[in-house]
Amino acid sequence: MAGILDGLDDLGRVAHLEPETATARDLLDGVELVERKLLRVLTGAGLERLGAEGEPFDPHAHEAVSTAPAPTAAQDHLVASVLQPGYRFGGALLRPARVSVYVWREPPATDAPASGS
Repeated sequence: MAGILDGLDDLGRVAHLEPETATARDLLDGVELVERKLLRVLTGAGLERLGAEGEPFDPHAHEAVSTAPAPTAAQDHLVASVLQPGYRFGGALLRPARVSVYVWREPPATDAPASGS
């Protein structure tokens, strides 16, 4: 778990950037570095991130918070977008991924044009 301490050190450096000389890019780069380090350490310790666009909706790992029209029937019940990732640790669900799910609806039948006078 020493990697967590490295991430904490990095976060401290980002939090104490000199406001007069630091740019928004410096801040963003620092936060992204910390996120990558912490995820790498936690993943190595058994943390699993849940929720990816295009995967099948799983009510044991996902919480559907909205639906979106599926562009094709093959995309029915697939994850359309991830609003908040979920996490599992050592097989135990810590938090389900909050997702939007594609729902296929058959297009309405079009009637043949009426013939007649």
